[in-house]
Amino acid sequence: MINIKSADWLAKREESWKQFIQPRLVYLDEPRFTPKQLKRIKEYYLTGDTPCPEEWDKYSEPDPVPFILRLWLHPDDSIDNWRTIRDSVLNEDTHKSYVEIIVNETSLFLFQSAGNMLATDIQYDAENGFFMGKEGELAKFYINEVGETDRIECNGSSFDKGLELLFIRFHSGALGWLKNTVNLNKVSRFLVDEWIVSFGRRDEFFYVVEQEARRAENYNKVSIKERLLEFFYTVSHYQESSDISLPHYLAVLHYCSNHTSARIEFVDEVNNALDNQPIPDYVKHWWDIAKTSDSIDEALERAEPTLTILIPPEPVREKTLKEKLLEKRMQGKKKRRGRLV
Repeated sequence: MINIKSADWLAKREESWKQFIQPRLVYLDEPRFTPKQLKRIKEYYLTGDTPCPEEWDKYSEPDPVPFILRLWLHPDDSIDNWRTIRDSVLNEDTHKSYVEIIVNETSLFLFQSAGNMLATDIQYDAENGFFMGKEGELAKFYINEVGETDRIECNGSSFDKGLELLFIRFHSGALGWLKNTVNLNKVSRFLVDEWIVSFGRRDEFFYVVEQEARRAENYNKVSIKERLLEFFYTVSHYQESSDISLPHYLAVLHYCSNHTSARIEFVDEVNNALDNQPIPDYVKHWWDIAKTSDSIDEALERAEPTLTILIPPEPVREKTLKEKLLEKRMQGKKKRRGRLV
């Protein structure tokens, strides 16, 4: 049990705040906390004292200690205590505006600003990730134990947790992580199973429409389907990175990166999941193509034809005034003794 009144524990906590926590909060992509807020967050980090509702106006002021930071920075970081914090925040008295704040702040910290700290010029040690090894636990807790998988229901209102966009971009973020040698604890590294399940919420038509839209508007950016195939090809050939025919960055990572073992562990998990877990037929088709292709370009070319015949939904046509009047006239007629009168 933690003795938060121990002088030795407090001294170590103070040093940790100064060396690791405060720099992470100060050097985010943009300034997010005032000196007053930082002081309150530090107090929470040292004592675990929860901000009272009276401390701020939930309608016009930010939470002094955002929900995701309450989980991460509490002296007791056990799952049981996280559930206690969750239940104290999300209850029958929670206003829907505050739930929106929780969703927005969590998405920002966990999956955006904090989740993408890959640059080597960030003014704190980014090697171990923003949450210093707690990324996986925090992400899984938010997905699996804060509301339902995709939504938070509170006082008759329903809030999207913003996870669909995360999983659509999963492979792009993970691909970038495989190409960099910093940030050992990339959030997506811990969400392979959740990513696999998310494929069931989309069909091949989703990717085809997005790809055609980019081509029609002359987008220079790679489509989601193309990036997914690149990711499939990369992870299916990653162990062969000594082969000079593969992208140079793979060989460099294989031999030089201090974090090679973490990346190989991630790649192995992705390979195993795609080989053995249930996935839609079109995803399995693309995965098989990636594994049996000799280059990314070949995989893209082979995956160009769609696996299934895609019939786009019929566009909804607005009825003409004449059609509306005729429909109204027909509805007004009554049937009597076998005749329309």
